[in-house]
Formats: sequence, structure tokens, C-alpha cells
Amino acid sequence: AKDSLRGLVFSEDPDLRTRAAVSLGRLRDRLAVPALIEALWLAETAYDREEAVRWLGRLRDPRAVEPLLALIPEFATRYLVAIALGQIGDRRVYGALADMLSWERRSNIRDSVVRGLGLLGDTRALPKLVELAESEPELTFTLESLIRLGALQRGLIGGADFVADMQHSAGIARCAAFSPNHD
Repeated sequence: AKDSLRGLVFSEDPDLRTRAAVSLGRLRDRLAVPALIEALWLAETAYDREEAVRWLGRLRDPRAVEPLLALIPEFATRYLVAIALGQIGDRRVYGALADMLSWERRSNIRDSVVRGLGLLGDTRALPKLVELAESEPELTFTLESLIRLGALQRGLIGGADFVADMQHSAGIARCAAFSPNHD
């Protein structure tokens, strides 16, 4: 089946190429990357475009960085693009993700950007994430990203208090009942 899909990513039919690329992506086959990149612009449905973004991030191929950066202005996929860029782990995207926090006002997209910064693994994000933990406690991935980036070990945040009924902390077992700077 994998060999058949590999052949289909070169099909003349763009819809067939997209579907084959997504299927190959699910099989973690990097041969899908060029067709997934192409699908960012040629996919016939929003679902196919979203799947292309998701699998480009999951495949972590740096060839996808520039095409994904070009999609940041598009509202419909912005939240997925932020996560995919972080998953790829190419530190060139730090500036673009950090900049999004200065102009993006929708909390669901801001939360995806915060998640992307944590997945990226670039410690330059730490000061901004500490600030966001204080100023926007409704963001669910701030604490997870801070932990991923080593904020606890660096003493930038205090220990987390685990509370079962917390609303906003999906990232690390619903923790942080108090300010992230408490001791």
C-alpha cells in the first residue's frame, strides 16, 4: 500500500496527490512533504489544507518552514500553522511566532502560538511566556511551554500546586493554582 501511495503523490490529479500525501504523512513517510507543501495552496477543501499543515508539522521536515510561514496571514489555518512550526523545531521561526503575540488578539490562536513556542524549544521565549502566564491566565498551554523550556529549573517560575478542579491548565495535569511566580 505504501508503494501505491508513493506513486500517487506524483499523480496529475491535485486532489489525488493531496490525499495520497496526507496518507503517506500518516505513515510518517517524508516522500509526502513536497505534495503536502503543494496542498497548502491547491487542496480543494479546508480539511485537506488543515491536514497538510498538521502533517507537515508532525513530519518535522525543515522544507516546510518557508511555506508554513507564508500561511501565517491566513486566519483559517493560523492556529495550526503556529503549532506545526513549533513541531518542526527550526529556530528560524522564533521571530515569526513571537511577533504573532504582538498582533494576534484571538485567545485560541494566542494559545496555539504559546504551544508552538514551547514545542520549538527556543529559550528566548521564556521572558514572554512568564509574562503571559501572569497577564493571560486563560491561555491553557503557557505553563506546559514554560516547563518544556526549563523555566522551573532556571528559577523563573515557582513550583506548581496541583489542584483537581483547575479550568485553565490543560498542559500539565491541570496545575498552577496560584501565580506561576509563587514560591
